[in-house]
Amino acid sequence: MNIIKEFSRFAHSYQELNSIQNSVVTELVSMLRDKFYRRVLDIGSGSGAVYIELKRQNIHFNRFTALDLSRDMLRLHPNSDNISKLYL
Repeated sequence: MNIIKEFSRFAHSYQELNSIQNSVVTELVSMLRDKFYRRVLDIGSGSGAVYIELKRQNIHFNRFTALDLSRDMLRLHPNSDNISKLYL
């Protein structure tokens, strides 16, 4: 079974089904000391849980790079002028 195809297949329902990851993201982002970062690299960014949580917790950055294996997952990631999306 191809992992990329599986993530792509469930891309639209991934955010709803992945409540554990969302809880982990919330906890990890709350541990950040600074409120500003020049660059953020999110590996396995999926539909944007880290980006969304950073914005929710008022953490700012100049550049955000979202990296994922699935192009379909990245299509669900929020867009902004300071976001670059890369898929493998």
